[in-house]
Amino acid sequence: MGDLLAHRRGFRVGDRFEAAGVTVYVAGIIASDHPQDRNVAYVHLSFLQQSTGSRRLGEVTQFNVRVADPSQLNAVARAIDQEFARDADPTHTSPEKAFVARAAADVIELVGFTRWLAWGCLAAVLALVGNSIVLSVQDCIRDHAIFQTLGYSSALIAKLIVAEGLLLGLAGGALGTLCAGAVLAWGRFSLSAEGFSIHLTPALSLTLWGLAIAAALGAAAALVPAMQASRRQIAACFRAA
Repeated sequence: MGDLLAHRRGFRVGDRFEAAGVTVYVAGIIASDHPQDRNVAYVHLSFLQQSTGSRRLGEVTQFNVRVADPSQLNAVARAIDQEFARDADPTHTSPEKAFVARAAADVIELVGFTRWLAWGCLAAVLALVGNSIVLSVQDCIRDHAIFQTLGYSSALIAKLIVAEGLLLGLAGGALGTLCAGAVLAWGRFSLSAEGFSIHLTPALSLTLWGLAIAAALGAAAALVPAMQASRRQIAACFRAA
């Protein structure tokens, strides 16, 4: 089995485990540059078919054919399908990219759904940060009045509130991206379908995007409270406090 799969399941060479009612042992762990090989387990076909009680031993469901000339891919695929067209189980041959595209269709739909889920999470975070800043501004009304008495302009007070929201969002974003990156790095998760695997790896660019979005959300959530605070008069601030 691949090293990522072994690490995720906690397996070592010589360990035994049960999968789909078949008990097997880990004969070796593969280290490869290809993510496909790092998230799968290989077993002898004859052993698997005998262990599951199959009466049709030696029946193969997939062949990988390597073509010397890539320009002949479609011609070779047609020739293979014509050869077995009248067989009990006709073949359907396609280039690897087409096969991967079909196999990854479900994974791509899942990724698309997670994007909508992420937008919902951002909306929830915006509401939570906005509510926190509103409560913070209400608790600091007397302080804002004192600032105005000392010569602070309304625009400067508004900027201070926006800066507070930006720092709050940035701190929360840093904590969230750090925890998410640690979980991904430790768990080494992947999405697989029909032997096609997408390994989830934390990237520096993703971390930077997360921090930027978190800071922008914090600043956006602070805009309305900042505008309200900047319009209050000194006397109104002391009466509200």
